Amino acid sequence: MTTSLPIKQDDLYMGLAEINGLLLHENHALEIEYQVKDTVLGLIDSKVKRCKIPLAIVESVGVEKKWFSGRINIYLNRLPDLDSAFQIKENFLSLKIKKRDLEKAHRIRSAVMLELSERRLRELDEDEEPYGQQETAGTGSREEWVKSDSGKQAEHRGGLENMLRKKDSD
Repeated sequence: MTTSLPIKQDDLYMGLAEINGLLLHENHALEIEYQVKDTVLGLIDSKVKRCKIPLAIVESVGVEKKWFSGRINIYLNRLPDLDSAFQIKENFLSLKIKKRDLEKAHRIRSAVMLELSERRLRELDEDEEPYGQQETAGTGSREEWVKSDSGKQAEHRGGLENMLRKKDSD
């Protein structure tokens, strides 16, 4: 189930325009559907546009509670190829939300942060070699070292394996 969060970004073009739209989390990306509207007369609206921010460039997402509204901040590790209407301050995109939508914002934040954490864990797993294939400071792999030293084989095994072996011998 996709949660849509109504968002707003104002003070565009020196206060002459604002963005109104929806923020969605789907398919490993944050998607923003929006319209640009002039704030002077409120007559000129753009067509509905879409902007996709892949989660690969999202560092984290934060939700701020204010007195009468809230903000969802999307912190980036690279600048995305967004429409020039959006204002990115430093390395984050800040979008206003209504106070009644704070729960939706927290749900989206939780889902995005969970997906980012899972991605980082997968990247860490891919970077490390399996334990049996790691080289030691000795002559070869750990398995070869343990096999060649048969007299002290139990000392070089893992702690759980030693505990089980000790329990079996008692």
